[in-house]
Amino acid sequence: MIQIPQHHPMARGIRYGLVILATAFLNIGLFPITYILTPLIAGIVCGFLVESTKRGVLGGYLGAFIAFVPLEILTAPGLMDYLVQSGTLTMTEIQEMILVFYLLLILAAALISVLGATGGLLGSKLKRRHA
Repeated sequence: MIQIPQHHPMARGIRYGLVILATAFLNIGLFPITYILTPLIAGIVCGFLVESTKRGVLGGYLGAFIAFVPLEILTAPGLMDYLVQSGTLTMTEIQEMILVFYLLLILAAALISVLGATGGLLGSKLKRRHA
């Protein structure tokens, strides 16, 4: 395993990347428990762990986005089945707008990630107040 000294410029970036990855996993783990508040809570944790407000906001957003895009994509077939069975759309209509359907799911993940960014801001402000 490669050891990176603490004073090395890459050490800070790698640590920040690992915090973003941990935030994504926290989003996935908390999702069944707190549902819509998950990105906010994970963003608060991320913002508290990093040292700057900008990094806290970006980390909260990216952690939520990394977690929710695959979640939205994986649940898309179930949503399509629900829309067809409820009579809202036909399968032909879904097939005609499949690209728009997936783009809307990615947009939904981006909007949910704004809660993560808000949590990152709150977490960084909590750390500044606490320290």
